[in-house]
Amino acid sequence: MELSQNIKLGQIQRPTLKMYQSLKILQASALDLQTLIKSELNENPMLEEIKPDSETLSLDGLESGASTPDAQKAHDYLLNIQTQSESFEEHLQKQAAMEIKDIEILRAFLFLQNHLDERGFLEADAFECGTREGLKKQNLEKALEFMQSCEPAGVGARDYRECFMIQLRQKRQENSLAFKILDKAYELLQKRKIKEIARMLGASPSEVETAISQIATLDLAPAKNFQTEEAKAIFADVKFEKIGGKWQASLTKEYLPKLAINDSYRQKIASGAISKKEDKSYIKTKLRDAKNVIEAIEKRQSTLLKIANVILETQIDFFEHGIAYLKPLTMKSVAERLGLHHTTISRAIAEKYAQIETKLLPMRYFFSTGYAKENGFVSNTSVKDEIKKIVKSENPRKPYSDLQIAEMLNDSGLNIARRTIAKYRESLNIPPKNLRKKEA
Repeated sequence: MELSQNIKLGQIQRPTLKMYQSLKILQASALDLQTLIKSELNENPMLEEIKPDSETLSLDGLESGASTPDAQKAHDYLLNIQTQSESFEEHLQKQAAMEIKDIEILRAFLFLQNHLDERGFLEADAFECGTREGLKKQNLEKALEFMQSCEPAGVGARDYRECFMIQLRQKRQENSLAFKILDKAYELLQKRKIKEIARMLGASPSEVETAISQIATLDLAPAKNFQTEEAKAIFADVKFEKIGGKWQASLTKEYLPKLAINDSYRQKIASGAISKKEDKSYIKTKLRDAKNVIEAIEKRQSTLLKIANVILETQIDFFEHGIAYLKPLTMKSVAERLGLHHTTISRAIAEKYAQIETKLLPMRYFFSTGYAKENGFVSNTSVKDEIKKIVKSENPRKPYSDLQIAEMLNDSGLNIARRTIAKYRESLNIPPKNLRKKEA
């Protein structure tokens, strides 16, 4: 037997402070970016804010819009009342950063985090989207397994049953009657068939009642614990509007302070007025940091506008005719068109909102997979909207089953499985047929 040893040499790119800051700014919401900029202005003497009445260009090189004193006061007020506590996303990210060592699993975790709804539940098509974006299914599965071990208990669940089971599991109550009911008699629980559950699990009706009372105390929406009663303003980052009969995308920059390098320090450096070595070193460091911040904000704004223009081009029928015309669009396809990595697109649209006339929609709204139809493709967002319409129009005494809804959609040219209908229905917080039924 011949033994050989191969040594592969290669460069590993390690994240720098500049890269971390750039990613943080790219991913920041409008208000988070305001807070970050204010912090930089306080800590870095090389940065200064250019007031709205100054003649200047905005950071993305476009003409700045007018900002009235009243509007500025309103923005400052809204900024002051935003919640400063740790967000749900930050809470999850900290747990992942401490425990997940494999970079690919960490990427999968961050991807799945972006596909959690307001309750902390994983969206029905998250795995499908992930594999389409190039993530391996095994890494997504490992990432989800870790997510379901995180706090708050129940996060990452795909339905209420799984959410409750995760909570009981974290309390080490896998052998409890409550857990067994969820695991083996969930359909009977939904119909509250106490005697049937008791017979199936060898318990008394009173024990079953007690277990159901325990289940009733579990959290229905783990992520809601991170939402306080304090107000948190949301600003649109992008605006879609029809001007002269043509839809256009633009950045809404009113919330964003205009930054520049402090001219007095720049002149002191140029004239040699600063002599001490340590002073020179300090100022050069702050100058570099200031340039990095401005550059990162310019990149954030430029990337957002590019993504907005791709959305507008792809979803023009949606803007003209409504949700039924929303087309499938993946982050990977947008990334390929813009020559970027799909994780850049994911970070760029995180916590960003778009204004369309009087509506405010999350940027992620425009991204979804889809289904083939006779005249093209429709997004799963459009499919969910159709499910809502069908349920809204049903006879409350004879509600449709998931199978019937699937058949109705199949008749309209959409080939969707009953199981998929059930997942979409649950993600829309629509109860199953038996719980929607109303007696005469």
